Amino acid sequence: MKPKKLLDESPMPFGKHEGMPMRELSADYLHRLWIGGMKNEESPVADYIRRCIPALKKENPDLIWS
Repeated sequence: MKPKKLLDESPMPFGKHEGMPMRELSADYLHRLWIGGMKNEESPVADYIRRCIPALKKENPDLIWS
């Protein structure tokens, strides 16, 4: 079964900001998750971050997402 796709209004499913709409999470927080290993995962949060990288780069251009 394919995991549910997270949208901007979807609640963060875990962690410090659990329940907060995904669109309200800072680029810094999502970046910490990404570099912490999420870029190698196939999870709904990792998929959301992948789809939002262009916007996250605009929000904080000093972060490295590759």
